[in-house]
Amino acid sequence: MVKILVAIDGSDASLRALRRAMGLAGEIHVVNVQLPPDAALLSRYMPAEDIDREQFENGICMLAPACKLLEDARATFRSHVLIGAPAFELAAFAQRENADEIVMGARGVGGLRSAVIGSTAKQVMQLAGVPVSVVE
Repeated sequence: MVKILVAIDGSDASLRALRRAMGLAGEIHVVNVQLPPDAALLSRYMPAEDIDREQFENGICMLAPACKLLEDARATFRSHVLIGAPAFELAAFAQRENADEIVMGARGVGGLRSAVIGSTAKQVMQLAGVPVSVVE
């Protein structure tokens, strides 16, 4: 069974990447990576458990449209929220899960729209030990 990791960041490009992966995979892992918070600053206002919960809930919200698409298609999938540097976390997760491929959007919700391929996609291509497909 082909196992594909799909990076979901809330962008239209990430949902297009998911649609492409749905035609290829037997098992899909949709992954959202939350940037680590400025813990020293936030810890003055919130307990660490609340910070972690907020990040997890934000990740789940980002994954919701992707999960709905997969549920509607009756696809086999798992969803994951990770915290850290997106490119590093995606590449490491693909290795841990023995993914056959990473599929992601060319550009995410941040950054310059003029870039052909976003910086996170470029970094994942450099770090990943599996093929990376970048969807416009």
